[in-house]
Amino acid sequence: MQVSWITLYDVSRDGIGIIPWFLALIWIAGIIGGGIFIKRSPNARLFVSLWMFFWLAAGGLGYGNVFYQYAANRRALKEGSCEITEGSITKLHRQNPTKKGDIAEGEEVPDLFPATSMQP
Repeated sequence: MQVSWITLYDVSRDGIGIIPWFLALIWIAGIIGGGIFIKRSPNARLFVSLWMFFWLAAGGLGYGNVFYQYAANRRALKEGSCEITEGSITKLHRQNPTKKGDIAEGEEVPDLFPATSMQP
C-alpha cells in the first residue's frame, strides 16, 4: 500500500506569499497619501495626523510581526534549529477556537480517520 502525503508548510518553498506583500504596499501607499494630504490640506491636519499615527502603529506592528516571523522561520531552517515532523496523521482533531491551547488532559480525541476508511 502506497501512502500519499502532503507538505503542509515549507518556508523555503512556500515563502511568505503575495498577500502580505500586497497589503504592505497598500500600507506604504497610505503613509505616502497621508503625508501628501497633510501638506495640501491644513484644515484637516489634526484628524489626518491622528489617523496617520494609528495607521503607522497598527501597520508597523501587524506587518512587522508577519515579516519578523517569516524571517525567524527562515533563520531556524537555515541554522537547523527547527524540527521536521514526518509521518501519517492518525488522530486529527480540530482545535476549539474558544479554548487556548490543545485538548485538555483526559479529554477524548475523536478519531476522524479510522484505519478502515483509509484502505483502498
